Amino acid sequence: MLVVLAGGVPGSRKPAEEEIERLARRGLFVVAPSLRGRDGSQGECDCTGREVYDVLDAVEHVKAKFGEFVNTNAVSVLGYSAGGVVALLAGVRFPDYFRTLVSYFAPQDRGAMPYWELLRRKPKGEGEDRAMRIAKMVAKHVGGAPDKAPDAYAARRVVTALGNNPFSRFFLFHDKEDPLVPCAQSEALAKAAAELGTRNVTLHVSWPEDGRRWQHGHPNNIPDLRAAEDKFIGFITNPNATQPPSLPATGKLIVLGYLRTKQFEVWLGDGRVAVAEMEYSLGPDRMEFRFHRLAGATDTPVVLSVSTEHAEAWDVKPSCPVRRRDGMATVSIGIQEVVAFVKT
Repeated sequence: MLVVLAGGVPGSRKPAEEEIERLARRGLFVVAPSLRGRDGSQGECDCTGREVYDVLDAVEHVKAKFGEFVNTNAVSVLGYSAGGVVALLAGVRFPDYFRTLVSYFAPQDRGAMPYWELLRRKPKGEGEDRAMRIAKMVAKHVGGAPDKAPDAYAARRVVTALGNNPFSRFFLFHDKEDPLVPCAQSEALAKAAAELGTRNVTLHVSWPEDGRRWQHGHPNNIPDLRAAEDKFIGFITNPNATQPPSLPATGKLIVLGYLRTKQFEVWLGDGRVAVAEMEYSLGPDRMEFRFHRLAGATDTPVVLSVSTEHAEAWDVKPSCPVRRRDGMATVSIGIQEVVAFVKT
């Protein structure tokens, strides 16, 4: 299954629709949800805050309705521009869920985009070009410009949490002279992967002298972008790669607002304005989680839900109220605390 996400500007839905049938002919079951608050989709845009969870919900809906037609262990996400950010964040917020994440010219660190300086220098109403309109739209939905809402931008910065997912394959496409999203945005991810020592991030950069270029747009108006698909379609459709990513029993993860794995789920406040480092250890009789705040208010609550075969057979240390439902044990703790689930 492939989830295709168009850009974040209203009206981007139509180009995505035009690609669905073509990609299906390449052997894919394709889903193209609209980002919330755009193109007829319900909800309110929050520029890759909680809206990234919509991707997971869409996939689970398809699994429930069309499970006999899809390989549920082989789900991938492809996105253009703002849709590319959603794809990347899906990879680091749900690190053991997706096989392949494909990003075309994504502004993965919106707080570092050059349009903020452009917006600062020009008086209101002057030079309403595309970059300035996007800057105003982002500021409106995130909660202000980066200097006014630094924690909100920290919670959306992909590169901070890239180490969460050394399992899936990431493919990045960018043109060196992209006028809207600097190529440095994708280059930062490739550099971070190299520093982490992982080999799962591949960056393809096109230059002015190249025969094909990964220019900003959609395949319906930039046909070269279709040629890029040959570089990753094989990883998505490979019938032998049926095993989903598997999280190790112990490790460290960066929570950008929220994070979900097959065994636990974490929310920092409302999932939009906090970042925490989480150390975890998952054993048969004891599961321990330690949190350290990186961004957000010091009193940000942490809601932690752990999947347990028999929720009532687990105690929480230190003792605190526990909600047990549908095989999940849920607690609320502080963002600087340690909690353990101990089998009785």
